Amino acid sequence: LDMYTAILASSDPTAAAIDAYKTQIEPFHGWALRKLFTVRLSTMMPSREDLLAILGNFQTQEFGQKEEQIVLKDLSELVSILR
Repeated sequence: LDMYTAILASSDPTAAAIDAYKTQIEPFHGWALRKLFTVRLSTMMPSREDLLAILGNFQTQEFGQKEEQIVLKDLSELVSILR
């Protein structure tokens, strides 16, 4: 939920994922898992545009401003429901 909220606020998906991990899951992981997750999240997250295209089930090449607004609206509704 924290990650999606940050993405709605135009945050970089990598930073949003790492911040969400650190606040929600990291306290339950030992040192090795903390390092592994931080490194993995740093290297695997797509760009914001690509992530929104994936979340909206759009092909990257057909993703534009109109599609972005649709996905952001849907994501905003999802975040509101989950709160």
